[in-house]
Amino acid sequence: MSKHVKKTEIVFDKKTGKNRRKSPITKNEHYRDLLRNTIKNDVKFKYVLNDAWFASTENMYFIKNEIKKDFIMPIKSNRKVALSEKDQSSKHFVGIDSLKPGENTLV
Repeated sequence: MSKHVKKTEIVFDKKTGKNRRKSPITKNEHYRDLLRNTIKNDVKFKYVLNDAWFASTENMYFIKNEIKKDFIMPIKSNRKVALSEKDQSSKHFVGIDSLKPGENTLV
């Protein structure tokens, strides 16, 4: 059974000067736990489809390298990507908003 994101911890928020509730796990940790359980339960699938809320580098690496699946997810326009492995290793990134709509671009 997967964990649910419940705000059970109380932390002091320096910005507001008040206490607020916080979950012991992040939404992304919960997301990855759900995917692990899907694999553990032997659910057959080729792609993971999610919205931009879960479109993080860590989640993308998890999907490709740990559970060995492909994914489809939107990326916010203010994000930066590498257009090749060489660009990635030399830390040369371009903004998503600079890419042409409708073109297939491997990032």
